[in-house]
Amino acid sequence: MIDPENRGDGAFTILFRVIDFLTGLLYISLSYAAWQILQGMNTQSSDQNTEVWVGKILVMPYGRWIVLYLCARYIDYRFIPVLRRLYSGI
Repeated sequence: MIDPENRGDGAFTILFRVIDFLTGLLYISLSYAAWQILQGMNTQSSDQNTEVWVGKILVMPYGRWIVLYLCARYIDYRFIPVLRRLYSGI
């Protein structure tokens, strides 16, 4: 088997490869879910689009956690740099 990261052949290496594989499956399933949501979009206003997106995600298994994760990422992306700039002089 190809080992581009030179992890070796131990038990932990196999565990990391399984985790990498499962992570890849998670990304593929999220991409598929996003594609399905985009295919179902036919509303006009952005508020309706947001409600439809969140509603469809919440219906999915672990949808609540996905929405919480996306909210946390949004807060991290938007508000943390502002707080850093405000309190950088302290």
